[in-house]
Amino acid sequence: MALSQAKTYGGVGAILSLVGIFIPYVGVVASIAGIILILLAVKIIANETKDSSIFSNYLVSFILRIVAVIVAIIAFISIFGLSYFAILKEATNIHEMEVVEKFREIYIPIPRRRHRGWE
Repeated sequence: MALSQAKTYGGVGAILSLVGIFIPYVGVVASIAGIILILLAVKIIANETKDSSIFSNYLVSFILRIVAVIVAIIAFISIFGLSYFAILKEATNIHEMEVVEKFREIYIPIPRRRHRGWE
């Protein structure tokens, strides 16, 4: 009975964690709930088979995934975020303003509105 319950938890958890990516606003909560259900399913399987290495190995991989996501976020911010803010500080001459505009065209392809007073 417990293995079928673990199978259900794992299946629902996998579906929630995959579908949560596509749901706006509540998708993060659904993904976290899915990950917790998968973790619970692995714990039940480890208890039923009386092999604690199953859960401990999965727990190590779970923690390493969290650390990898945090490191990736920090790396992304440090590479793109800091260089973005450094180059977008107030330009002091015409050449610097041209560099800032080129940077905006390359990294921020947002269409700019033309105001009637600027033409």
